[in-house]
Parts: sequence; structure tokens; C-alpha cells
Amino acid sequence: MNFVSTCGHILSVEERIILKNSCIILRDENRLEKVQLWGKILGLTSNYFIVQGKGKDLLKDNKIFYSLNGIDWQLLLPTSSEILEKVPYIRGRFTGDPSYHQNVIIVDWEDEGEDKQEQVKEEDRLSAIVTLIDRDTAAVPRGAVLLTPQGEVIRNRSFEGLSFSEATKLHSYLHFRPTSKKSDLKHLRPQADVDVALDFLEPISNDVPQGCWSVQVEEFNTIVLRNWWWPGMTFYHIPATSYYGQLYIGSGEPIMDLPFML
Repeated sequence: MNFVSTCGHILSVEERIILKNSCIILRDENRLEKVQLWGKILGLTSNYFIVQGKGKDLLKDNKIFYSLNGIDWQLLLPTSSEILEKVPYIRGRFTGDPSYHQNVIIVDWEDEGEDKQEQVKEEDRLSAIVTLIDRDTAAVPRGAVLLTPQGEVIRNRSFEGLSFSEATKLHSYLHFRPTSKKSDLKHLRPQADVDVALDFLEPISNDVPQGCWSVQVEEFNTIVLRNWWWPGMTFYHIPATSYYGQLYIGSGEPIMDLPFML
């Protein structure tokens, strides 16, 4: 938490203690390998604490839980493609009530551009936003995870961190999500320094528009990455160590005008 405090939002001492204890209980009750804090989405009346449970395969065996008090947790069900399509049309903050239904105005271009009003449950919107933020910002330093011959993604126990020089370069960080562009991997393999077990993920340096990521050197040479699509997302890595992580604390609203601001 100390490494991401420069994002402008921090958790209180009371929140840290509550979350630390409840995450241990949540991990044991659900027989997970690890439970880590994903972040906090700020609502008008209540905030959503989000944690991520990891299984044996770090990329596939994931469970997301949310809580309004940091003690009582609810499983956040995977979102549907239909909800993912509607979420960009939702404007305004989260209320903090999972059962609240928000109105969505969708333009149906197949019906002469007529506006249609639908409703989306806030719990479904929450699931979609967490999915979108993870898709755009979840990252790992190159070499931190391995792809086994069995196709499982596991932690690389021999990872000792990036050098300071490499840690300041965007291409040293990879999206922690299933690879969608096979052509990227085919382009990488001819390079002499590429390892198939390490370079199975997409580098964040390919993201568009250019400039949507920033790299900064903070106190004690900690490297901090921020994604400007989602203000409040902060990733950190301490060079020459295995310490890295990220946290999102924000309203859950993307900056849709970012391409025009860069």
C-alpha cells in the first residue's frame, strides 16, 4: 500500500486491518492459493472493496469478490458480453447499492438511430467495470510469471526483478490477460532474447493511443506506472527485487476523451 500512496487515494489504518484479517478468512473458506486487494471503487453512498482470489493457474483460476464493509464478501459473477456492450453508455458514479438499477440510453443504428432505454443492475455494472479495468491495466514485469508445458501460468520463483534501466521501459511490462494477437508473438519469436515461456503475453508498449501509459521514478527508486484510460490505477515495481503489484482506487469511470487529450 505504501508504494501506491502517490496515486492520491489511500486506505485508512482501520480499513487495512479489517481487510487483512478478512482476506485470510476468505482465502481459507474458498480454498484459494492467495487473496489480494484489487482496489476500491468509490460510490456516492458506499464504496466497493474488491479483492481477487488466485488459484493454481494465476491467469485462469481467478475469483472476484466485493464488499461494502470489508468484512462480508459476495462473489462477483463473470459479466456477459451483452453487459460489456452496455456499460460504456452508462454515465455517472456508482451509487454504492448493488441492487440499484441504472438507466442506459442506447442508440440503435439498425432502427434509424432511435434511442432505446434499458436498465442495468449496479452489481452487473461493477462486474463489467472490474473486467474492463483488468483487461486494460493488469500487468506484470517480464519474467515474473511462466507458461508451463501444460499451459498453466505460474509465478516464476527465480524472478529477482528487472534492472533499473529495464524497469523504466514500457516494453518490460506485459498485459496479464490471455493473448489476443497471435501475430505479436510470431513477431517476437525471431528475436534472440525472447523466451517462449516468458514472452507469451502482450507488451503494454503496444497499447494505443501512444501515451496512455506513463512511467515515473518515485521515492527509493520505485518505478510507478499509471494508465490514463483509468485514473486511479497505479502499478509499482521495485527494481532488482521480486516486489511488484497494483491497486485501483477510483470512481470506475474511464476517460473517454483521452485520445483527444494526448
